[in-house]
Amino acid sequence: MSLLIILIIAAVAILLGLVLAYLPMRILLAQIAKKVAAPIREFIQRQRDRRTISRETADRRTKPAEPVRPMIARETPERRKAAESATPKA
Repeated sequence: MSLLIILIIAAVAILLGLVLAYLPMRILLAQIAKKVAAPIREFIQRQRDRRTISRETADRRTKPAEPVRPMIARETPERRKAAESATPKA
């Protein structure tokens, strides 16, 4: 009977220790997460601000003047060069 009481008391002590350690651990992890996430949020905001600023240089992301001809499956770069040199240009 005394062994059963000792096991119950030990289980209660372990559970009490886990419960009392849970809250401080959650608070600690929340503080760490805030410190880690803050520089990332600031970086993202700086990138958004940079994108909205108008620049003096032209946008390099514009479409090319000539449309790019897609390469078909059996066409190799050598065959493509030969075909382009064989067709007369206006």
